[in-house]
Amino acid sequence: MLIKRQLEYRGVKLVVFVQPDSSLACIAAWMTHEAAGQYALSEKPRFSVDILRSLRAEIHRSLRQDRA
Repeated sequence: MLIKRQLEYRGVKLVVFVQPDSSLACIAAWMTHEAAGQYALSEKPRFSVDILRSLRAEIHRSLRQDRA
């Protein structure tokens, strides 16, 4: 992976890299660390819908506070 640029947006470190078709892609920098290899996709969700709704509500509250 050829890293083109590193930047930070809203406190999140990002990496911009060149894809095989020469287009650019941007991902969170933590995804390029070796430790990120421990994460895997699964067919079944690991969190209940209620937990995800609660998380969503908390994020919305946080974003509203940031704008104030």
